[in-house]
Amino acid sequence: MKNLNIVLILITIFTGIASAQNDVYYTRDATLKISGEFKGERVSGMTPSLGVKLDYETTKITIRFHLNTLEFNVDTLNTLVQSNLSEVVFDGALSLEYINTEGHPPLDFMLEGIVTSTDLETSIEGSGTLYHTDTSENFACLLSIKMNPKLDDFNIDVPGLENEIELVITQALLQKDKN
Repeated sequence: MKNLNIVLILITIFTGIASAQNDVYYTRDATLKISGEFKGERVSGMTPSLGVKLDYETTKITIRFHLNTLEFNVDTLNTLVQSNLSEVVFDGALSLEYINTEGHPPLDFMLEGIVTSTDLETSIEGSGTLYHTDTSENFACLLSIKMNPKLDDFNIDVPGLENEIELVITQALLQKDKN
């Protein structure tokens, strides 16, 4: 009888762990766009290799990319990032209590968290919207985020590059598998 109780407890624990994992959605090929001003002219860059992991139960989010995947419309900036193999990671949370996986109207949220990279750790905040999609059981939402950090916060000093930049993630399609 004791063995049966232990087995039932283990089944309950593993079922809970498995169901908790069902509320985690991913993408590995979202696009991050960066814009700002360099020597008085608009500069833009992007990476199509942005990874996002969002837990719908806790609303914790992780966003990551490698600096050398960024491409700018200015050669000076490309030269700075192409040889940098550092990974940039944002760990934070949305201002939502939870996200209904069954469907929801567009959800506006604030987010805040910590950005880490080699020899760097700084807090950052932004805002975004989560749009539910009805395309299939495996797809959940389109995620859009906007942040306006200051380069000083990242200890970045490039002569001619303005301090404020804009980071935008547009329509990152989140799905259950890690694609």
